[in-house]
Amino acid sequence: MIRLLSHNEIDFVKYDSCIENSMQGKVYALSWYLDAVFPEWSAYVVDDYDVVMPIPLKRKFGVVYALQPQFCQQLGIFSKLWVPRLQLNMLLSKLPFLYRLCFNSGNIDICSTITERPNYILELDKDYEVIASGYSIQCRRNVKKAKDYEQHVANISKGDYITFLENNVGQWMNNTQIQILSRLIDNAISAGCAELLSVRSEDMTILAAVFFIRWRDRLYYLSPVSSERGRSCLSMSFLINDIIERNAGSSMIIDFEGSAIESIRNYYIGFGAKNEPYPMLERNMWVAKFMGR
Repeated sequence: MIRLLSHNEIDFVKYDSCIENSMQGKVYALSWYLDAVFPEWSAYVVDDYDVVMPIPLKRKFGVVYALQPQFCQQLGIFSKLWVPRLQLNMLLSKLPFLYRLCFNSGNIDICSTITERPNYILELDKDYEVIASGYSIQCRRNVKKAKDYEQHVANISKGDYITFLENNVGQWMNNTQIQILSRLIDNAISAGCAELLSVRSEDMTILAAVFFIRWRDRLYYLSPVSSERGRSCLSMSFLINDIIERNAGSSMIIDFEGSAIESIRNYYIGFGAKNEPYPMLERNMWVAKFMGR
């Protein structure tokens, strides 16, 4: 039986257990993550939370629709075991009249009409020397040059990270987005999954910072930001290389979260990252422009 449950009807213990034990598990679908990025999310639930499909439903001018929340790359269908095709089709048929949603990489074979979105990941199961030998020539130069500057990796408080972000993010992020990100950091800290790292100069000036979520076997690389000085010192390359060196030989994966932008994509590929695409599904998006989304 498939049920649509509103936020206040969901059994979050059972729901999170499904996500945590699912074949497709992604941190974006956990209840504390969704509570930060889209507080009134709903979910389709099959039987006793054997299969779940979280969905960010909205209503405007009487039209029910779903759009992917910000800072939430992949949702879709999550299951503890293999799901029959008929049941998958029934879940997909429950999507509203208007939607644009990104499903998870484990769903890519179950969606018929899709647009594939790129997502770059780097497996850290080899020794650092082996991983570093896969860096591109430009990446090796950047890391070598970054090491010539007096800089080091250090933890950063949430408050200092947000302040640094506000001062250096430019037009890439507005106040509403920063507020969502702030909630997400708080929830990740409460869940014991947050890592806030910075690169600092010899005089302790912050040059770059990044918010990581460490969940299961992944380090999700969220909202990296550099100052102008940090960009000239290649501080983000210094930080990523440090993360790789400290986690090399483990089962961890760095999840870079994209990107379709060529320069960013090439930057991640430079570290040896490989594409793990995920599907985007949409229907009747022409209506969205009349609704103001």
